[in-house]
Amino acid sequence: MTFVMGCWANRDMSRPREFDEAEVLSVAIDCFWERGYKATSVRALADKMGLTGASLYNAFGDKQTLYRRALNQYIETSFADRVRRLEGKLPPSQAIEAFFAEIIQRSLAGR
Repeated sequence: MTFVMGCWANRDMSRPREFDEAEVLSVAIDCFWERGYKATSVRALADKMGLTGASLYNAFGDKQTLYRRALNQYIETSFADRVRRLEGKLPPSQAIEAFFAEIIQRSLAGR
């Protein structure tokens, strides 16, 4: 609750975010891929994401939370994309084989 002009009000006085969360999480994924979790500093993440350190902490909390959110986004988008590409185009057994073949291929390529 916020006290506004002599009255208590349920208002969120925070400013709206001025960045696309999915976009900055994608940038974070790239940073973690390039340097690894341990070697990626919060300062480097903030710089690459185009955010101040305070904005990064306000939006995502600590580095571990940011990592988990970025990883979840990566999993959701990459798996959803793979399923969409294969859905209805191959018999189920071939679709499953193609799905895992692509995962293995990307893993061997470092992604």
